[in-house]
Amino acid sequence: MSYSSKTDSLSEYIDAINNTQNYSHNHEEDMDELFDTVNQIKRLQEVELPSDDFIESVALKIRSIEQPMPLRKKVNKWGLSRWFPLAATLLLIIGIVWQQFSHSFVSANEISVVNTKELIPLGQNEVENPSYIHNHSLIGFGNNEKIWIWNPKTNEKKAFSIGSFLYMRDPAWSPDDSMIAFSGYKNETAGIWKMHKDGSNIQKVIIPSNRNENDDTPAWSPDGKQLAFTKTVTKPRSPHGFDISKQEIWIINQDGTNAKKLTNGKDPSWSPDGKMLSFTKNNDEVWTIAVDGSAAKKLTNGMESSWSPDGQFIVYSKYDKITEKINSLATIQTSLREIWAIHVNTHKRSQLTKGKIDEAQLAVWRKEVKANPPKTPIQYVSSGLYSDWQPNWSKDGKSIVFSRNTQQETGNHFSLYQMDLQFK
Repeated sequence: MSYSSKTDSLSEYIDAINNTQNYSHNHEEDMDELFDTVNQIKRLQEVELPSDDFIESVALKIRSIEQPMPLRKKVNKWGLSRWFPLAATLLLIIGIVWQQFSHSFVSANEISVVNTKELIPLGQNEVENPSYIHNHSLIGFGNNEKIWIWNPKTNEKKAFSIGSFLYMRDPAWSPDDSMIAFSGYKNETAGIWKMHKDGSNIQKVIIPSNRNENDDTPAWSPDGKQLAFTKTVTKPRSPHGFDISKQEIWIINQDGTNAKKLTNGKDPSWSPDGKMLSFTKNNDEVWTIAVDGSAAKKLTNGMESSWSPDGQFIVYSKYDKITEKINSLATIQTSLREIWAIHVNTHKRSQLTKGKIDEAQLAVWRKEVKANPPKTPIQYVSSGLYSDWQPNWSKDGKSIVFSRNTQQETGNHFSLYQMDLQFK
């Protein structure tokens, strides 16, 4: 069997294992042993892999050998009795398996932050879905009901024209940065639209059938062929306003065909292999689910999840509440919104940002209770000095961009921040 046909067979075999399918092949001794090696490697929890350069050098050696040279003495099946091309192929297979089973290996279990910095202040309006684009040279985001691109080098901030839309929110850049999907509001409903990276050629993907539905938070599949999004169903509230009756995760082809409901929830994020989604359920739970609707499970408490480029981690924002008892009747409850990451397989969690309590305000309340002890139960409620949310990974997995709300009534209020990471 030639080098190319051998590697093709191995790739097909690995795909079959990934999809839990049977694989039919001619039972040749060397291939059976390679398949057995693949299974051995897949069962490992950790593996020390050769470098990419070494794998390529082995591949070149295999290509250069036309005829295998059998050794004179045969020993056990895991001994040195195999031909040299087979032994070299085994090393190459480790690299192939690493690429296709990368989610099975644990090269890091925790994340720590080496640096956090403010990138740009953005005033009083909430920042939506900040993302690195164009090889990290630009950052795109939603703000003030428009879609923006910011250039860190020139500090230039440019908004796309909203045209006939009342707003353009929740921007999502395609994997190759050539297209932008967004939630656009017109004709009394918000639907999913797409446009070229320069804002031209706006096309409808899907628009709700009635004014009590809105489609938002689109997310591109890794191959750029599909979009996941949130469908929000509302009901009118008397005398005015509305209530959310349900939220659902839907998947649709990027050309607008084959829309289907996947599950209840919101804010979808694709795994890098395109086989899974993470999403928010019950407002404060991070769940994962296969794209066929199977294997749904809760991962942790949190919201606004984003899958790391290597598939090992999911980053998310999380509320934390700290309760302080001043006396038998008086308590202070402080809410903090922080960014965490969780390892998908081990469920090991890493705290990436830490909220800061407004100690000055708490001191005022403590003094007030001491001076005038309450006669009935009372609870003081406070938010931290800032809240962190909507984290998104850089494509190399080394940084996360996120929004910080400094809880100020005046001033910048919202800002874009970046944290640089190290893995351990």
